[in-house]
Amino acid sequence: MEATSRVDAASEYTTGWVGLRGRVGAWMLASWPRRILERLFQGNPGEHFFETLALRGDETVVDVGCGSGYYALQVAARLDAGVVIGVDLSEEMLCSFRRRATSRRLTDRVELRKGGAHGLPVAEASADRVITTTVLHELPDADGVAREIARVLKPGGRVVVLDYRKPRPGEGGRGHRAEGGEQFDAAGLRGLLECAGLRDAHAEEFNVWVLGTAVKPG
Repeated sequence: MEATSRVDAASEYTTGWVGLRGRVGAWMLASWPRRILERLFQGNPGEHFFETLALRGDETVVDVGCGSGYYALQVAARLDAGVVIGVDLSEEMLCSFRRRATSRRLTDRVELRKGGAHGLPVAEASADRVITTTVLHELPDADGVAREIARVLKPGGRVVVLDYRKPRPGEGGRGHRAEGGEQFDAAGLRGLLECAGLRDAHAEEFNVWVLGTAVKPG
């Protein structure tokens, strides 16, 4: 019954980031005060993230749950001939993303699509990279999301997942609370990627973060 309820919840999943909450949330996600506090108290995961992503500069990169584009725009700035496809259910988040892409003159390297992680509006085997950052813990049916990521990856394509890690015993409320889904430690995230049929799965924990990567078999 638990598995069935999770699948049902995933198929009916809607975002709460709409209206005023969506507009305020979009601003907060990309605001410099938030990022400064994040670096001071949670560490800066960006260096690990981009090293793991290993961009050449000509990739098609899909950002699952792109929000207002904090990481996606940094990816776009590193592309010479590629494109970032940002996918999110919140129109407010996507509007914020568009404005920020325009202000940074990155619109030629960005394509935005409204849709959910459980049914990505992306063709099969079309992405060189798939990223998802601080989103997985909010989603029901993480297994289904991982399979969907595997579907859109090209053979040899790589996924990189950055999220808040599962709190360790005795940490109490440190880190972040899972909302709609669950949080993972390194072993759990690695297992999730492997169960989706991906290979060379690796995950590590640092500060409040867990970073995982895997490759679609060629």
